[in-house]
Amino acid sequence: MNARSSPLLFAALLAACGTSSGGGGAGPSGLGPNDTSDTCDGIPDAVTLVDGLGSGEMTGLDVADGDVIFSRRSTTANTKDATVERVRVDGQGRSVLFTEDLTSALEGGVAAVAGEAVFLGPVQPAAGESARVIALRAVPVGGGAPRDVGATRFVEDRAMILAKDDDSVYVRAIGLPTDANDTKIRLVRVRVSAGETTPLAEDVADADARVVRGDLFFATRAGTLMRVPVDGSAAPRQVLPVLCGGGLVGEERIVCAGTVYDLDGAALRFIAQAPSSVPTVFLPAPALVRTAYRIPLVPEPRTEGEAAQSKPLRRYAIDADHNTRIGCVRGRTGLTRVGATHIVWSELFEKGRARLVALPR
Repeated sequence: MNARSSPLLFAALLAACGTSSGGGGAGPSGLGPNDTSDTCDGIPDAVTLVDGLGSGEMTGLDVADGDVIFSRRSTTANTKDATVERVRVDGQGRSVLFTEDLTSALEGGVAAVAGEAVFLGPVQPAAGESARVIALRAVPVGGGAPRDVGATRFVEDRAMILAKDDDSVYVRAIGLPTDANDTKIRLVRVRVSAGETTPLAEDVADADARVVRGDLFFATRAGTLMRVPVDGSAAPRQVLPVLCGGGLVGEERIVCAGTVYDLDGAALRFIAQAPSSVPTVFLPAPALVRTAYRIPLVPEPRTEGEAAQSKPLRRYAIDADHNTRIGCVRGRTGLTRVGATHIVWSELFEKGRARLVALPR
């Protein structure tokens, strides 16, 4: 949900990937030919949602119900501010939901939950709290006044939203605003409607997590994939002994280092891979349980139109040994999210320019 948990963290996961079972041959019945081309010829470009961003401006990204919610910081000769913004997946209806001067950079990410944009923003410190105290806040996606979510406070630059579900967000936080010497890493669930906080785990990595079937899947700093009930009714347990961020967990499958596992960590098969000259990452779809997307981490091009640096984004039927190109990635990939209808990501270009784009999946 935030800039620090971008797909770039998972590039090393594909070192053990399998190979394609055949270039351009017929795919499984009903899926059409298997597509192993490594060019963008004949496939669509993504729709530009926001252009002219700076390379480090975006700090959080989420997508839900056709809305793209993102946070960004902007510094010009006359202004320094941070915003939470909304734009539709077709590029229409862009609006600013929340603005704050740069007493806070809003770097903890954003999450779209139950019609609200939830983020970590500055609040007035209470007695005994650090001046850098922040809290979960929420603002209606359709516009309105922000509100505080519960009474739990965090330390700025040391807290981030790792995951969400229908009514909660999951926050990784280091230390307490009331104790400057506390360095413990905690993972807590915060219900957006009621503000209730439930502790779930400790020593959690800075990587996307995922709620599936009542469990939160997350990575530890030691490099293991864990799962824990979201109600805190049991201790975390290990699923895989290798680094595999919770963002790679789908509704029935885990995709890690090119291998498909079930939710208990049993290996099932390798995913078929088309040739590629650049590192890539897999992103399972949130609703289509047997679908994943492979997005290239292309080298930063000298210009946006430099075709030699553009690479295709692929859709995989992970249990059927089949893939097809669905769109083209033009710049270095930054934040990426898979929504119910679209994939949304940021691309970086020369001279620090970036844009936010969307593609039907």
